[in-house]
Amino acid sequence: MLFHNQTFGDRLKFFELNICDYPVELSESHIHHTHPKQVIKGLKELQQLFARIYTSVDVFQVDDPLKSLHNVTETIMFLYSAGAVGELSQQGAKWYLMIDKKIIKGHYKKSINKFYRELLVGLLNKMLSNFPLTTKIKFHEYYTPHWMLQFYTKDTNDYVFNLNVAADTICLEIRLSIDTVEKLAEKKMEIKGNLRSELNKLGCISCNNQCNRENLNEKNGVNYCTAYSEARLLMLYIKSMEDVTSALEVLNLENEYLNW
Repeated sequence: MLFHNQTFGDRLKFFELNICDYPVELSESHIHHTHPKQVIKGLKELQQLFARIYTSVDVFQVDDPLKSLHNVTETIMFLYSAGAVGELSQQGAKWYLMIDKKIIKGHYKKSINKFYRELLVGLLNKMLSNFPLTTKIKFHEYYTPHWMLQFYTKDTNDYVFNLNVAADTICLEIRLSIDTVEKLAEKKMEIKGNLRSELNKLGCISCNNQCNRENLNEKNGVNYCTAYSEARLLMLYIKSMEDVTSALEVLNLENEYLNW
């Protein structure tokens, strides 16, 4: 599983790093509301609330990591539903939120699982501008939360690769062409960083073709399947500038052989 070594703290750190900054240029003139100052104050406090939740690891953590994550997401969804259906009321000098129990239960059930799907649309306008690619961004919202930046050819809209981004980790996920594997195998000893070790992991994945390894080739110590692209899946974790250089070299080769 991608990013399977994430701790519960790592998962919350990802969410914390993706809290939207308060737009400092926002002023009362931009807000069409009878109480614009309160709206601005509320946005600031909402940002602070998210930060408090995502840094409260001990509050939400239990023995089951998945349950710990659910504790966080369900808390946020409950607060979201309360704000969406609640009616601001006043009694004397005190303000409070009046909430109908039946309404909030219905809203909560509809909202769970949808919270992050459309956040930060258009976040990435341009990635690897030297390639003729377009980008779509998705959020992997379950056990290992991370952004998935999916790249497609500009002319034919064919899927090419993913760039997966967690709290402090980037992973290039790409199914290599046979030509790229062979070229990388030729110069394997020149390759630095994580790419060399990832090439050594390629080989037979015991797929349903049952070819008895007849489709498996070897070049310079690199084993690769010529029939099933999934067996040539490269998961390159980018942890240094050497890995950045390797990732760009892989993409250069793919562009050269496949003519994006």
